[in-house]
Amino acid sequence: RPESMLGFRAELGIQTFDGRTFGTIRNSDPEVYTGEGLLTLHFPINSAKSNFFYLMGGGGLYMFRDVNAGSTLAGRLGADEVTDEGTVNETKFGWTAGAGLEFHVLGATSLFVQSKFTNVMGDESNVGGVSGSSLRWIPIVVGVQLR
Repeated sequence: RPESMLGFRAELGIQTFDGRTFGTIRNSDPEVYTGEGLLTLHFPINSAKSNFFYLMGGGGLYMFRDVNAGSTLAGRLGADEVTDEGTVNETKFGWTAGAGLEFHVLGATSLFVQSKFTNVMGDESNVGGVSGSSLRWIPIVVGVQLR
């Protein structure tokens, strides 16, 4: 609810990457599908309480598809089963936390800019010479929100 400081947000996302071939090395076109549940805390930054600074945090599932089986990413994911195309698919749990700004535009429409630190749990073993550790990234997102 717009008048409440505390909120819940569900986010679905798809990230795609442009794979390349270098000589005999084929780098597939991996995709990452995400589903996150986030708690949000809104702080109004104007007297009309229509523009906000907000904090968010939560967890989710991250599905990595078509990752090259010989890549460092596949090693960090701890992926075991290789497809006929030489790629792996793996789903991992992770958490995320960040902040953003939301500006009311017109009616139920707002513009927002946000960034969040995402940490996806990697494989804890040493796979293919790669020490298992988490995967981390910090995207900057600009978008339109309809309430």
